[in-house]
Amino acid sequence: MSGHNILITGGLGYLGLWCIDACISAGYAVTVLTRRSRRYPIEQRVELLECDLTNEEACKRVLDNRQFESVLHLASMNENRPYDALLTNAWGTRNLLEYLPPPVHFLYFSTFHVYGRLQETINEKTTPAPRTDYALTHYFAEQYIVRYFLTKGIEYTILRLSNIYGVPYYSDSTKWYLVLNDLARAAYTSQVITLQSNGLARRDFLWKNDLCRVMLNLLDLRQPINAPLNLSRDHTWSILEIAKVVQTAYEEYSGIYAPIYTNSSDTSAPPLEFSISNAQLRTILPEHTFHDRFLEEALNIFHLLERVKV
Repeated sequence: MSGHNILITGGLGYLGLWCIDACISAGYAVTVLTRRSRRYPIEQRVELLECDLTNEEACKRVLDNRQFESVLHLASMNENRPYDALLTNAWGTRNLLEYLPPPVHFLYFSTFHVYGRLQETINEKTTPAPRTDYALTHYFAEQYIVRYFLTKGIEYTILRLSNIYGVPYYSDSTKWYLVLNDLARAAYTSQVITLQSNGLARRDFLWKNDLCRVMLNLLDLRQPINAPLNLSRDHTWSILEIAKVVQTAYEEYSGIYAPIYTNSSDTSAPPLEFSISNAQLRTILPEHTFHDRFLEEALNIFHLLERVKV
């Protein structure tokens, strides 16, 4: 794969840093588009382009006369800032597509939240019904991608991700609020794991390395799907189950038993069973196997926190 030129947007974010590492290891020539001014050692291994995707003129200037075989579009804004999320996730995607010259394989990292429900088996035939600003902005982005496929011939694969977990690449990550990261940091800093709920809520969790392997395999195929694909574990765990894994990991790491406290005032019933099916992806990549690495990643988080003495 050496020489394959790939552009990664949002490359200095939580997922982007792991995707950069995976692409470099696979022999790709990586260019990273970012609007962040912070610097990381990993940037010494890539070409860096600074650009705010919400600025149409900046996109035109930076992408002018640049040809990429593939684009990994990870740049996005989270649900806490709906206006910025609309600009970045939807309008930013449009600007990128407007000034990318085809042919190019455009891989977009969307979210399973576009479906808007967690009470049934969810597959790619499930009609999207976004219920949050965040989900809606990603669905808008998906529609822009379809539009530019029809009008400009930019071929694409949309990956609707479930909840990704794994140790942050650097300690100054903005994603410490994610479930495994948050629980592991609580165990490390206070030797107690306190849940804000009764812990019965269930979620589909996908290991970051599985995400990277799927991404690389799809790139190797050189055959854009031109459709959305669910990228999930197709299995759910309760928050309490994840907390117990963190508890076990911390005792293995430190020899200290960290008790788990749930919110006794939360009397909500266990949620209805649901699954985010990855069957369609498995037909495209039949050799891919998924892994559960909660214990391993919790231990990695403890070692990261130890290095920075949090």
